[in-house]
Amino acid sequence: MGLSKTQIYNNALLGVSRKTVNTPDDDTFESNTCNTLWYQALAKTLSCFNWSSCLKTVALDETSSDPIALYENSFQLPNDCVKVVRAYRSTNRDDFDFEWITRGQELLTDESTIYIKYVATPTNTETLNAHITEVLIWNLKLLLYMPMTGEQPAINVVQSFEQVTLPRAKAGDAMESREIEFEESPWVESLYGSTPVISGA
Repeated sequence: MGLSKTQIYNNALLGVSRKTVNTPDDDTFESNTCNTLWYQALAKTLSCFNWSSCLKTVALDETSSDPIALYENSFQLPNDCVKVVRAYRSTNRDDFDFEWITRGQELLTDESTIYIKYVATPTNTETLNAHITEVLIWNLKLLLYMPMTGEQPAINVVQSFEQVTLPRAKAGDAMESREIEFEESPWVESLYGSTPVISGA
């Protein structure tokens, strides 16, 4: 079980020597500031690595044909898609050697069937593993420095994150997900077999 949003807020606040919050909605200066910076911290965290606890694999629905001259087909990306890690044209995960691009919430290609693995925005922070949670706390803490202290974080603080914490978290997460990435199983293949219900993040 991962940390709640309140716990993530409090870990970040303690990192800048501020008092903790009871809930994200307790209407204090601390909670309001964390709420304001939350999605920026989350976006920075999700975009910097293919975190194993945020990966999903789904089939895409075709939305139109011939959207632009260079590609024949357009597919709708899920609403929670942060970035596409890889696209496949069958349930065989070795079948990815073809051209595709993303444009907004669409994936464009000449292929007629598309499955993707992508980084998804989490709906509950408690589903996140310790590696991404640590990076998320750090990103929020670094954003809190200016509004909470009136100063930018010291160079050694930023370097500690970029040179120690972040590489360590990425390495730990990569080791945790390696077996899932390369082991073929009916359970993994079944994830390709149905189109997801698209809902807001």
